[in-house]
Amino acid sequence: MKFNFRKIGAVISVAIPLLVAVCAFIYLFVSLRCKLSSNPQFIETLEETRVNIITISSVLSGIIIAYLTSKVLQIRNEKIAKMPELNDLTQKLHRFRRIAWKLFKEFWTNSDGVNDFIEKYRMVSFFDVKSDMPSPKAKKFIEEMAESEYNNIAYFCLELRSFIDMTAVMSDMYILISEFDIPVPFNSKILRDWIDNGCGCGFLEFDKEYCSHLNKVPLTLNISKEAEESIKQLAVQIDKERYEQIDCTSTLFKLGMQIHYDIIPSLYRLHLQIEGKLPLLVKYLFWIFVLLIVFGVVLPLLSKILLLSTIVDIISISMTISLCIYIVFSFYGFLKSEIDVEYYPKFQNNIDLMAHYDCDTQIFKT
Repeated sequence: MKFNFRKIGAVISVAIPLLVAVCAFIYLFVSLRCKLSSNPQFIETLEETRVNIITISSVLSGIIIAYLTSKVLQIRNEKIAKMPELNDLTQKLHRFRRIAWKLFKEFWTNSDGVNDFIEKYRMVSFFDVKSDMPSPKAKKFIEEMAESEYNNIAYFCLELRSFIDMTAVMSDMYILISEFDIPVPFNSKILRDWIDNGCGCGFLEFDKEYCSHLNKVPLTLNISKEAEESIKQLAVQIDKERYEQIDCTSTLFKLGMQIHYDIIPSLYRLHLQIEGKLPLLVKYLFWIFVLLIVFGVVLPLLSKILLLSTIVDIISISMTISLCIYIVFSFYGFLKSEIDVEYYPKFQNNIDLMAHYDCDTQIFKT
């Protein structure tokens, strides 16, 4: 049995301050109640303390609300600042989808066996085939593919279809055929699916060195001149410096790497950052602020105005002091949890193979 010491440590860092605060509340409540019972004049001390509690709570609440307001505005501005990069990556991915669409049409047209095969399994998705628990239809596809001469082409077409499937990205065909940038965003789920299933890695099979490393036959780029020029133009729009001076086959190989290891992960991280909820520290301070207002300001004022029982003052004092103790013991833990950054996504697809890839010479080393 494996223990996740990081999670255990996180639970302890939350539980200990809470336990100390609860014990402090119980001790203060019982002590003040006993002192009031033994000394009726102690009520004057409680009334003086009530004023101090209101003052302390008001000052702390004012500081917290000022911080929360500035922090929320900062988060909003940071999200707005990320929008140009988000739009740029979105358009790059849409251009890649247009390339995938053109390639799919060319392979479909020029490979008689492949189009019949893909049509036969039109309800099978690339995600289903790559799943740890594929559907019966996907299992049949995998078994038949193992004995087919169209093995690598059919898998590649299935991968291309994952990028052009309209149900996957909630968009329309005009995005794929348009010559203009259309600001249709992707949802985080499809981006995560593309990452988890290694979408884009199929383009690596255009490279002879890559296929030689795996003892596979490389894909042949048998497409029309018009489609080749269109693909090249779209690739240059994605990254002019990288693709302007190389041939179409090398372009597709590099583009697959860039899409899988750079563009989709970067876009996904931006989505998580922009769609992300409030940081844990902000939520923590918000609830501290609420409790301070309720027990340190509202309750003492109601006690004084409505002449409530002294028990209310005891609860207010005990709760406010316990809350201050909780802040002292827990604040460092919340700061530490906020500063920890976990890189995501962690790629499992083709990591071992890519360790042999030399970016300078652009060949695979054995």
